[in-house]
Amino acid sequence: MITRYTSAGLALLAFSVAIFAGLFSRNPFEVTLSRGLLALLLFFPLGLALGWAAQRVVNEFERQGEQRIQERFLSGSSRSEASPPGGEWSSGSDGGVE
Repeated sequence: MITRYTSAGLALLAFSVAIFAGLFSRNPFEVTLSRGLLALLLFFPLGLALGWAAQRVVNEFERQGEQRIQERFLSGSSRSEASPPGGEWSSGSDGGVE
């Protein structure tokens, strides 16, 4: 998802910059449009590569975060194996409100 957004955004940005530069310099319509399309076609693969790298970074960060959570959960559950999940305040038949 990040890959597609990055490539499309970068390509459209390059296209718009080329179009505005052509309009600002008063180039003919054909030249301006051809340069804009060329910029679009060149920057789309660049955006794909950058988006792919960003997706890899996000996936790695997410994997490390999940691993830390699992390690905390496993280390916390080994300490409290003797006590029930609710601790000493768990609901039971002695003194509970019915």
